[in-house]
Amino acid sequence: MKSHTRRAVALISATIINKQTYSLIQNIENYEFHKLSCNILPTMIDAYDDEMKCFIKGNIKEDKISIYHFGNANYIDLKINNNHFEGFDYDSVTDFTGDLNDDQISLNDHEYQKVFEYLVK
Repeated sequence: MKSHTRRAVALISATIINKQTYSLIQNIENYEFHKLSCNILPTMIDAYDDEMKCFIKGNIKEDKISIYHFGNANYIDLKINNNHFEGFDYDSVTDFTGDLNDDQISLNDHEYQKVFEYLVK
């Protein structure tokens, strides 16, 4: 999964789980900040990645979330269960899992077989 896709999935998941609006995500490994905005409505996701200069939109239908990343021109499937999320990135053709603890996200990218840690603000 591309690094900007991981950040988007992490921020969108945190926004949905915490029912809170965030505008920054920090990569804990390298301390880099990235600006992403995300609004969640009952049935849709409206996000924008300032760095990639692209929209990320999605539909929420019960527990299934379908996201379209305009920068990648591809879909991401996402399911959320309490503080856990999982899904599939069609751009990299790989799945991922993750957990949220307050404002800290752990995202396990199965393409790289590595856990990436983020903070949202």
